[in-house]
Amino acid sequence: MNNGGPPDPYDWDVPTIFNVLKSLGKSWPVYNDTILTPSQVLEASFLVDPNDEHPPHDVTAGEQFLYAIWTAVSKSSAFDRILLVILYDEHRGCYDHVPPAPNAVTPDTASDPGQEGFTFNRFGVRIPAVVVSQYVQASAVFRSNTSVPYDHTSVLATLRDWLSIPESSMLPSKRIAVAPSLEQVLTLGNPRTSVPTIAPPSTAVSATPLTLPLNDLQKSLVSGTARRYGLDPAAVLSQMQTRHDAVDFFKRRPSR
Repeated sequence: MNNGGPPDPYDWDVPTIFNVLKSLGKSWPVYNDTILTPSQVLEASFLVDPNDEHPPHDVTAGEQFLYAIWTAVSKSSAFDRILLVILYDEHRGCYDHVPPAPNAVTPDTASDPGQEGFTFNRFGVRIPAVVVSQYVQASAVFRSNTSVPYDHTSVLATLRDWLSIPESSMLPSKRIAVAPSLEQVLTLGNPRTSVPTIAPPSTAVSATPLTLPLNDLQKSLVSGTARRYGLDPAAVLSQMQTRHDAVDFFKRRPSR
C-alpha cells in the first residue's frame, strides 16, 4: 500500500521470478541505461540525464530510449525469435474514463487483508502495453481471451508456460495462477518478413536540473544502496537536499 518512509526496496524481501529462473538453471540477463544507480531489469536512467519518464523528466527522453531498444531489437539477427514486451508501472496520472476493474484474485493470505486493510482484490489503473514480435499480426490490438483482464502478472504467466515451469517451482501467487498469458497474441504460424518503419522521436529534450529534490523512486534507490553497504537509509537520505547529493553518494560507492 505504501512505499515506506523512507522508501526502501529491501523492506520486501520476497522471492521473485528471477529467483525462480535461477533455481531452474534458466539464464536471465539484465540490461540498463543507467550510469550510477543500481539497475533493475531492462531499465532506464533514473538520475543522470533521466529517461524514465517520471515527473518532472521530459518524456521525450523516454521515447528516445524506447526507440533505441526497438532499433536494436528489430535489426538483430534473432528478431524473429524475440518477444519484446513494453510495460509501464503506472498511468502517468492521466485521466481514464474506465475505473479499475474489481474482482481480482487476492494473491495470498498475507494480503487478505494486507496493509491498511486492503485485500488487493481489484486491478490497478490501465497502462500502455506493447507486444513486439514477428509472430504477432501487424497492427493487432488485443484483449484478454479469458474473463480475467491482462495485467503485469500476465508476463509471469507467459514465462511460466513458455519455460514449462512446474507449479512446485513457480511463485505461489494466486494472481499469477489465473492470469492470461500472451500466447494468444502470437497468432501467426510463421514469422513476418517485413519490419515496420517507425519514425524516430524528437531529438529536443529538456534537461532536468540536478538541483531538484529527489523523487520517491530516486529515494528508494538511495535507500536500497545504503542498506547494501550497511548504512542507515534514513540517515543517508536526511543528508540529501538535491539530486546532485545523490549523484555524489553513488559516485563514492563502487558498483557491486
